[in-house]
Amino acid sequence: MSAALEAARLDRLPANWPRVRVKHVAKVVGGGTPSKEVNEYWSDGNIPWVSPKDMKRRVIDTTEDCITEEAVRESATNMVPAGVPLIVTRSGILRHTLPIAMSGRDVAINQDIKALLLHDRRLLPDYFVYWVTGQSSDLLLEWRQFGATVESIDVDRMRNGQLGLPDLDTQKAIADFLDKETARIDQLIEKKQRLVELLGEREAREIGRLIQGASSGTTQLKRVARIIDCKHVTPTYVDTGAPCISTTEVKPFSISFSDKRLVAPDDYAIMRSGGRAPVPDDIIYSRNASVGSAARVGDNREFCVGQDLCIIRPEGVDSELLELVLNSEFVLTQLDEVLVGATLKRVNIDTIRRFSIPLVAPDRQRGLARDLQASRGQMGRLAATVRVSMDRLKEYRSALITAAVTGQIDVTCWGQTGEGDKRLDQIQEEMAG
Repeated sequence: MSAALEAARLDRLPANWPRVRVKHVAKVVGGGTPSKEVNEYWSDGNIPWVSPKDMKRRVIDTTEDCITEEAVRESATNMVPAGVPLIVTRSGILRHTLPIAMSGRDVAINQDIKALLLHDRRLLPDYFVYWVTGQSSDLLLEWRQFGATVESIDVDRMRNGQLGLPDLDTQKAIADFLDKETARIDQLIEKKQRLVELLGEREAREIGRLIQGASSGTTQLKRVARIIDCKHVTPTYVDTGAPCISTTEVKPFSISFSDKRLVAPDDYAIMRSGGRAPVPDDIIYSRNASVGSAARVGDNREFCVGQDLCIIRPEGVDSELLELVLNSEFVLTQLDEVLVGATLKRVNIDTIRRFSIPLVAPDRQRGLARDLQASRGQMGRLAATVRVSMDRLKEYRSALITAAVTGQIDVTCWGQTGEGDKRLDQIQEEMAG
């Protein structure tokens, strides 16, 4: 099956591009994890330690975790120099994405990352990273192991995979072209992301203003709700079960569910008995990553919550109104003053319990919630339009990389004809209309 897929992919390449197997141009090197029980390995380290959660940028020069030289010497991790392609080979993200990046400095890698040390001067690292990025959907089908508990890449299959190898001048032209064009697209995406953030800030201010005007005083959150801390217990993840959501899946007013962490029925029962299985009208609150995001549970869907989330269960206050309050400037300004942590900001559970919450007469709560939701409507629609535009730009970016690394476009002519500008203008005009 994978051989047929590879043959179809190679047939789409220019006939004059030689085919070469990955193992003939690169040595695949793995890594490991220093013992978490040795605090000294992690507390004062200055060596970036790359794991799948860091593989969100094209160049990796900083990571969430750093380790010491002693940790490198006394564990299975490996040091990788700057300028080496890094690829995720074991992670739930491999269900839909094949992350690859370049080391921007000397780094260590964990066991779920493979480094490809290129030893053939016919292949440029920058081009190779773009090559994998542009064909990641096809390569996932060719290289991924199916049926495993956690999605993973068959490393032998990857090493035996073939790529089209144009001459060095062509590789450099493609890499330089994509550096320039993707930077332009990324700048547009960044501006639109900032616009979404500004709309969110404006919404939070407006909601806070309306709440302030309707309140007769304040009280602490713990007086009107029960706050359930979701302690970290690693469940058994299975193919069929209840979702266990993480902080990255909780945004203001919304929870996204995925099937990457499904909890076995017995573990779900334990979580439910411990209060970590939400019920309708509970509010899921993020204490890390998307810190400060609050989302109300609107139905009877069975799921549980993971580490760094808490459940806020309203007692004597309208849940929809409380969700609005927690996402408003009324609470967010308090949050800014109490965040802890040097690298990743978070908020402590006791601090959440002490949040100041407006007092609104019970007979006014439902009506106020409806008014606040109405005020959110216009800004929400604007933000949705901007997000659609961002998605279109990301799709265009992906298609452009694919076209360049498979020889479907002549990158030397593309800029001269203004095709990139025309396409970006078209996307902007479609969204404006």
